[in-house]
Amino acid sequence: MQTLNNWKVWLLLGLMIVSGVANGYLWSGIFSAGSLGNYYIFSLPVIGLILFAICFSLASIFIERRVMLYPAALITVIAQYFFIKSTGVALGGLGVTLLLYWFAILQIKNEVAVSLSFSLRKYLRSGLPIFFTASALMFSVFYFTLSLHSANDYISSLVPKGLFAASLSILQNPIQGLIPGFNPNLTIDEILMSAVQSQAGGKINVTALPPQEKKAILRQGYDQIEKQFGIRVSGKEKGIDVLYRLANQKIGEFAGPYKQYIPFVAAFGVFLTVKILAWPLYWTTILLSFILVKALVAARFFKREKTQIEVERLSL
Repeated sequence: MQTLNNWKVWLLLGLMIVSGVANGYLWSGIFSAGSLGNYYIFSLPVIGLILFAICFSLASIFIERRVMLYPAALITVIAQYFFIKSTGVALGGLGVTLLLYWFAILQIKNEVAVSLSFSLRKYLRSGLPIFFTASALMFSVFYFTLSLHSANDYISSLVPKGLFAASLSILQNPIQGLIPGFNPNLTIDEILMSAVQSQAGGKINVTALPPQEKKAILRQGYDQIEKQFGIRVSGKEKGIDVLYRLANQKIGEFAGPYKQYIPFVAAFGVFLTVKILAWPLYWTTILLSFILVKALVAARFFKREKTQIEVERLSL
C-alpha cells in the first residue's frame, strides 16, 4: 500500500494538476485571441492536451488511493475554468467536466484492478475516451464563452478572426478583381485612395491632391460603402475589419430568428470536432505513455513486483 510520504505519488499528482492547468491556459488563449488560423500556435495546445492526457493516465494507473486522485481532479478542473468568465454555462460545464474526469479515473482503476498483467492499452481502453470527451466538453464551453464579444457577434462563433484572416489571404486576388487595390491590412482611407488612383490610370497623383479634395473623395467613398453594404466607416478601420463586420451582418440576416442559436451550434461543432480528433490523440497518448513508462522503468522510477489479485466470476 502506498504511503502519503511517497514523493513519487505527489510528483505524479503535481504533474497531473500542472499539465491540466497549462492545458486550460493554452486553449483559453487560443479561443480568446482567435488564433485558430495560425497552425503553429494551434499546435501548442494540442501538445499540451497530449501531455495532460499522459499525466492523467499515469496518475490514474499508478496512484492507488482514489481519495488523492479525486481532489486532484477537482483542483485541476477549477483551475482550468478559472481562465473564463463565471457564467451559468461555465459553471455547468465545470460540473459535468469534473464528473467525467472522476468517471474516467474510476474506469481506469477498475481496469487496473482486474487485469492479470500490465497493459496500458487495456488499462486505458475505457477511461481515456471518457477523458477526451471531458476535454471536448471543456473546449466547447471555452469556445462558447470566449468567442462571443457582443450579443450580435455571430461570425466569431463560427469563424474566429484569425481563421477568417487566413482565409481572406487566399481570396485576396479575386477580391482585388472586384475592388482594385484592395489589401485587407490597409485602412479604408488607403484602400479608397488606391482605388481612385487605379481608376484614374495614372493620370492623377492622388497624393498630390489638396486636402479638401481628398476629404471629398473619401467622404463620397464612405457614403458609397454605407449605401451598398449598410456599414458606416470612419476610414481608420482596416479592410479586414470591415469585411468581418459585413460577414457578421450577413450571417445575422441569413439566420433570421434563429441567429440566437448560432453560438450553441458552433460550440457543438467544436465538441464534435474534438471527438473526431480524439481517435488519433488516443493512440498517440498510449504510444507516448508506453515509451515513457519503459524509460521510467529503466530509470527505476517504477519498479516491477508480483502481486496476487482475486477475481470474482460466475459459475454453475
